[in-house]
Amino acid sequence: MRTRKQSRQRFHRTCALAALVAASGAAAAAEEQQETGALQEIIVTGSRILRTGFDTLQPATVIGSDFLSERALVNVADVLQEIPAFGLPGASTSGGQTSVQVGQSFVNYFGLGSQRTLTLVDGKRFVAANTPSVNGGNQPGLQVDLNTIPAALIERIETIAIGGAPVYGADAVAGTVNIILKKKFEGFSGTALTGFTDAGGGERQRIQALYGFNFNEDRGNVTVNAEFNQQEGLLATERDSMAESLSFQAPAASDPRSSRFANVLIRDSHVVLTNFNGMPLRNAGFNFPNNFANAIKDEQGRPLQFTPDGSLVPYDSGIPTGSAVWFSGGDGLFLTETQSLLTDSERKLGNVFLNYDLSDNVRFNAQGWYANTEAVEVANQPSYNEWSFRVAADRAGNAVNGPVAIRLDNPFLTAR
Repeated sequence: MRTRKQSRQRFHRTCALAALVAASGAAAAAEEQQETGALQEIIVTGSRILRTGFDTLQPATVIGSDFLSERALVNVADVLQEIPAFGLPGASTSGGQTSVQVGQSFVNYFGLGSQRTLTLVDGKRFVAANTPSVNGGNQPGLQVDLNTIPAALIERIETIAIGGAPVYGADAVAGTVNIILKKKFEGFSGTALTGFTDAGGGERQRIQALYGFNFNEDRGNVTVNAEFNQQEGLLATERDSMAESLSFQAPAASDPRSSRFANVLIRDSHVVLTNFNGMPLRNAGFNFPNNFANAIKDEQGRPLQFTPDGSLVPYDSGIPTGSAVWFSGGDGLFLTETQSLLTDSERKLGNVFLNYDLSDNVRFNAQGWYANTEAVEVANQPSYNEWSFRVAADRAGNAVNGPVAIRLDNPFLTAR
């Protein structure tokens, strides 16, 4: 029978033997490494490398200048729109556009509104460009038009979610976009870019030149930038998928699908209530398509419409659906014609930066910015001038907006 002392001695001998085997194995591995001269494996247990994304309580997303040049992106907004955290902007040169801020580009962090996304340049507030208008449009606020910031001058872009409101205020509730510019650029850089969409149209041109030099033993630097951008507009009707004007509507009672589906796909959708040239009505009000009781009709009882030259011709209402507004085909409003995919714009940018190190801890800098943007909205349908959508009135109660009353003896009307 073994004693506890004997068991402990055997355990010690076993441990010593294991240690001896491990030591010999390590020595053999080291000797093999010296013979081959190759390192087999490296295990990193820690790092002192500075990581910008962990300098704050909230994670930061950093986009470098290399990404902009590789993707040939000329607008900061186009860069940020590729990040899933950014929602549909309130104003943009593509996609969601408004009739007030046409040609401007704002960003919308987390879809909370562009007025809640703060844009900084080198950690400082930048000149706001939100166009004031009585017609509404974009949300009120101090949004920065990212079209005015040249992509060639950008060193990196840092986006930080939330966290900025206690420092900057309510316009940083969603997050902060901090655009860091190049401080001391040396040499010359030029870019010439042209391109178009795969389906044709939407041509874009860009010419940019950047020059910088140091002076006084590299204590000072002057950087000059000039840029010209041009974007051709694009209508929705220039794309087959959108020109079909697809929509889901309730099926007509005669539609064989009416017993199976609450809504069906309708092609070539038109607003049957009126058209772009106008329809004469007996009195103010909707011209419902069930019998067109309010319309002026010809001898055959067909409702009439105006042509561009002022003539009256029969109105084709199209194929009925279960909706009182949307029909398939016909002469009604084809709203796809009022949708633009790209804004026709032209930008001219110029910048002059001066940086000078007065001491190791004090730097003097001066910046000159020039931005000129001309944008034309290709098409839009911002509002309806129709009594049925409420009549605007002055303080005396007189109607100042709504349908136009035309006498039947108007000389511009045809005899018909």
